[in-house]
Amino acid sequence: MPGPVEPGAWSVILGPMVASAGGMAWQVDVTLHHGEPLPRTPYDLLPASVAGRGPGWYRGDLHLHSVHSDGQHAVDEIVAAARREGLHFIATSDHNTSSTGVTWRGNVPTDLLVINAEEVTTRSTSSAGPTAR
Repeated sequence: MPGPVEPGAWSVILGPMVASAGGMAWQVDVTLHHGEPLPRTPYDLLPASVAGRGPGWYRGDLHLHSVHSDGQHAVDEIVAAARREGLHFIATSDHNTSSTGVTWRGNVPTDLLVINAEEVTTRSTSSAGPTAR
């Protein structure tokens, strides 16, 4: 995700989706490029409500994964599917990233409430292995 890199110690955490108890071999190479300053808010501000809709029951999906984790669809495809199904709201909840929010840039639908969420994977110290919550 674009944004300033603050001074200090950084860590790279990989492998939250690895189901093997032995893990996987990883190599990380980091290259920093200096460019034009980024806008203070890299995300479009998502609406808090959909115009013309008041209190009531709504259909939606609070657990959608996009190509930013293990999903197969970009946000425009997710929106098209939500419209076909008559949904009122959607939440993109990719694994361990909220980067999906950057892809809404200039393309926030006006007929759906969009929630940019994140599914955080946690590690368990039990013998059962990793768990997702």
